Amino acid sequence: MKNLFEYIKRKYKALNYLLWGKFIVKASLYEYVIDNSVFNLAPRIPGSYITIDEHNFEEHRRFFLYENMDLILDRIFVHHDKCIAFVVGSDIAYRMFMSTRKTYFEPATNANYEIPSDAVLLYDSQTMKEFEGNSIYASSFPLFFSVALTLGKKKVLACVLDTNIVPSKTLRKFKFKVIQKNIYVPSLGITKSWGIS
Repeated sequence: MKNLFEYIKRKYKALNYLLWGKFIVKASLYEYVIDNSVFNLAPRIPGSYITIDEHNFEEHRRFFLYENMDLILDRIFVHHDKCIAFVVGSDIAYRMFMSTRKTYFEPATNANYEIPSDAVLLYDSQTMKEFEGNSIYASSFPLFFSVALTLGKKKVLACVLDTNIVPSKTLRKFKFKVIQKNIYVPSLGITKSWGIS
């Protein structure tokens, strides 16, 4: 009976997304207060992490050739955001942007996220398709925490669409807590945000 209930629940969620996923965008803002926890994680494939910023961007420009370059340049040089990437050979396998700006506008949810002075915000995470399933995303969190501490920050925030199941599960695994929810209805141009204590 329990299995039947779980099956119906999964089907309901899938149907709900098919009916409303294209019309309503839901997202969550997560928060983690950095502590002394030790995470011994490693990707399942050999590679190396790099931090890309305005000082070394030209050296790594090749990784962004197929991106919206104006958007990337705005993030790196105007807002001074950092891109933390995992490189395998000559390919970028995974990347995440980190911001310390006061306000970050997320186009997908049409919402502004206020970033406290003691926090960094993680956004626009992407694992390239051919490298999925290698624990690269989860393994990168100790580095995020380390970079945040180097910048003198105590908290890490992460903005994630609710439909991105793997990132959401990983954040909860690392004890991130949801502090804000957002709903955006593109067809009506309506955005609603509320905090969660």
